[in-house]
Amino acid sequence: MSNSAKNCIKRGLSAAFAAIIFIFCVFTLVACDASDALRSSSSEYPLHLLGFSYSEEESVVYGVVGISGSDANLIDCPKASATAQYVDEGPFFYRRDTRLILDPQAIYSAVTGAMTQEDWMHDGLKYKELKIVFRYDTIYKSVTTDGQTVKSGKHYLHSYMLESDESEHTVLISQRTQNTANWYSVLILCMLIVGVAVVAAVLAVKGKIWQRKKRKE
Repeated sequence: MSNSAKNCIKRGLSAAFAAIIFIFCVFTLVACDASDALRSSSSEYPLHLLGFSYSEEESVVYGVVGISGSDANLIDCPKASATAQYVDEGPFFYRRDTRLILDPQAIYSAVTGAMTQEDWMHDGLKYKELKIVFRYDTIYKSVTTDGQTVKSGKHYLHSYMLESDESEHTVLISQRTQNTANWYSVLILCMLIVGVAVVAAVLAVKGKIWQRKKRKE
């Protein structure tokens, strides 16, 4: 192969390699920025009264509250404050730990105030004691909590018993999630490497063809 063909191939490979480094650096910076932005976050969730269940043996009404629901079943109490921390688990996964802070005393007061006489009755029996259960519902199996977990259909129900004399109750919710920015970076890098290999092969073939033409001349 002539020096001219070799130089052409070298220039092509150098340009392709420079493109790989540039794009990979850009995606690395984007991934780092996204990772830094997700180190922590905070939010608030209104609480909803999801319904009642009754225990005849205990003579207890169980009121179920949660952070999902419609405006029609909102309860008048302080919102649940949530703080999320993001923990790296290798380059391709991270774990989101969310802590919900509840005010059981305020929840008991709000639910009791919202209950009607019909809510205290069930199958002709009148109940006098109320217990509150906080329930977090999700369709994701990857979500884990420190509560009692039951699968119901396609949903996973995580429940916590709240005590009426508690001023604060913490709920821990964790979920392992893919770091999509890093996955995309690796995918694009692989595509670029394949592209460089194709360019190198094409340049090599063209170099051989050009060399044959020069020999014939």
